[in-house]
Amino acid sequence: MKNIVVTICITFVLSFLLQGINDHNVFIFSNWRQNNIANILHLWFTFLTTYYLFSFVVELGFKKLNVNTSQKLIRLLFATQVITFLWVILVDVLYYILYYKIDSLSETTFYEFDVPLAIAILTIGSVYFYQQKYLKPIGVHQSEPHIQPALEKSLEAFKGSQSFFISHSDIGIIHLSDKIVWVTTTQNQTFQTNFSLADLIDELSSSDFFRLNRQVIVSRKIVQGYDRLEYQKLAVLIDDHFLPELNLVVSKYNAPNFKKWLTNSG
Repeated sequence: MKNIVVTICITFVLSFLLQGINDHNVFIFSNWRQNNIANILHLWFTFLTTYYLFSFVVELGFKKLNVNTSQKLIRLLFATQVITFLWVILVDVLYYILYYKIDSLSETTFYEFDVPLAIAILTIGSVYFYQQKYLKPIGVHQSEPHIQPALEKSLEAFKGSQSFFISHSDIGIIHLSDKIVWVTTTQNQTFQTNFSLADLIDELSSSDFFRLNRQVIVSRKIVQGYDRLEYQKLAVLIDDHFLPELNLVVSKYNAPNFKKWLTNSG
């Protein structure tokens, strides 16, 4: 509602000023006649309806057509200009015929004022819409904004001769055993990978994964808590169905960082 009121006010003020350029008596209220008021209202109505028609056609084009390149956008805007320009011509002709009852448009300011003004404003409108639609991602409907989700990162892993790509969000725990790095998913499926723990901890999100020690990287999803051991060490508690023999001890030097990571207070 607020946008409609603002649009009405702006188009009315613009109509008043432009009509004043064409007829200086508009700025002298004592010289106003019925024709002055009629001309301003006519110009205002033309501006307002043209604005909403232009916007409607552009938005409809984005909904119905696959406008995914600048060339298609330019063609859409050109077609919109033609449609709205024909609307302006129709409104002007009807106004001059019905109100002024003229026999020829040459008796009016149609060619000297109305047509050049319509072309100028439609061109400015096209440039504005081009910037709005092209500088922003083409194909995203402007009245229905949405956030493009980031592509999910994945880790290449192996099981026998088969290769798999495991989403980072599906990784539960990574551990080093017999010089092989094993990846266990949150569904408790185990694969091996050619990456080292050092490579992986650099690649994985530090907010979601923590390297407990030289053998284990753990996901926050499977951590249930921890036990305090002697010498200020911590024993990390994870879901029971994961490998129970893993070394899940955090040294006293790394324990504070682990607590901060676990509580999101780092």
